[in-house]
Amino acid sequence: MKHTEQVVKEIVEELYETSVQKEEVLTLDSFTWVILIEELERAFELRIELDEIKPENFSSVRVITQFIQDRQRVT
Repeated sequence: MKHTEQVVKEIVEELYETSVQKEEVLTLDSFTWVILIEELERAFELRIELDEIKPENFSSVRVITQFIQDRQRVT
């Protein structure tokens, strides 16, 4: 089973069509936001609520990984 950070990194790199560093700040347009959320929900079998979709939760691979891990602990 892949580590959460690796899965997040793969999803982000697929969207950006290039490699990214885990601390690199991500810039997301509205279309990319939708795809990112859908891919994360699918990969981690969770529901990301509308009030959780904000830049501070999705600013980098590291931050997204922490967000996903926190959500997994809650559910």
